Amino acid sequence: MRLGGRRGFRPALFARVPVGRRTLYVGGVPTAIGVRPHTGWAILVAVDRDVPAVLRRERVELCPPELPRQVYHDVGERKLPTGRAQARISLVEAAVEQATRAALRDAVRATGAQAIGLVAEGRTLPELQSILRAHPLWHAAEGQLYRDALAAAAERLRLPVLDVPPRRVRSDAKQALSLSDAKIDALLRSLGSSIGPPWQRDHKDAALAALVALAS
Repeated sequence: MRLGGRRGFRPALFARVPVGRRTLYVGGVPTAIGVRPHTGWAILVAVDRDVPAVLRRERVELCPPELPRQVYHDVGERKLPTGRAQARISLVEAAVEQATRAALRDAVRATGAQAIGLVAEGRTLPELQSILRAHPLWHAAEGQLYRDALAAAAERLRLPVLDVPPRRVRSDAKQALSLSDAKIDALLRSLGSSIGPPWQRDHKDAALAALVALAS
């Protein structure tokens, strides 16, 4: 990350973000969308680079109601054979990918966002047969399904995607933005006041992920 005052600073490529008495210069693209995915739905928050302001905030459904959003639980609890389980999972994956592309495309068109920050962490999972034998892996696989759909949707829109692990959102934001805990709190308050309630943990994490994407 490059901050104001460093050699090579070019104002046209930076955002001025006032935080208390300090002005933070954030390098990168003008606007980013932060996404906090859950099983079947996600919180999207678009953050403007020029001021600490939220341009868009919404909850989006990522799985059609007629399909099981917890598809690995669905096939695992029913003890479906691997082939039938894979067919069921593929059906849900296709529907989720379609819904995710539409939701992200609409948000990008509305805000002009040029980067995506995902409050998520990609991981490598074993083959389906092993997943179906271990209940904890059902949760992991479902989380990966929605994370991958969001990343693929962003890539389809030719936007850079950055994973910000949920447990590291705040620490990554502190490092990327060179801000203390107190300054992060002040920034989140400013962002929240720009759009009003609700302004909960998911919204804050998504906003910070967007800012980390802006600074990357």
